[in-house]
Order: sequence, then structure tokens, then C-alpha cells
Amino acid sequence: MLPSGAHVVNVARGAVLDEASPVAALEGGRLASANLDVFAHEPLPPDSPLWPTANFLLHRTAPATRTATSSASARPSWTT
Repeated sequence: MLPSGAHVVNVARGAVLDEASPVAALEGGRLASANLDVFAHEPLPPDSPLWPTANFLLHRTAPATRTATSSASARPSWTT
């Protein structure tokens, strides 16, 4: 159990956190904020109870993209 006034951050997987729990804890004043980057259903549905909840912060990071290459010259150099 988290102490009163705690901040919750989830950047792992959406299923790690029951999304109804932070809503109830934020509305009840037990959490200071919920900072979420992942959700059980993405994108977060427009009717999610998280949207109107005070102190809910949605963080979206762009997915990393990488082009595969076999060229040694395209690899980063770690020498100085």
C-alpha cells in the first residue's frame, strides 16, 4: 500500500496497474498524482474515467524506430 500523498508512475505495461485504482485514489485525495505512459487499451479511450480526473498526467513517448543496416560506417563510434 502506498502512503498518502504518493505519486504513481507507470511506464512499464498497461496491465501492471488497475486503471480504476488511481482514479479512486486521486478522487479520494490519497494520491498526489498518477503519471501514466501506458494503458490496458491504447490509445486511451475518450470515455476513460482517467481523462476528467484531477492530477492525472498522460505521457506519451514516441516509439523508437531503427533502420537495420549491416554497414559498419552507419554504427555509432564510441572512440574519441
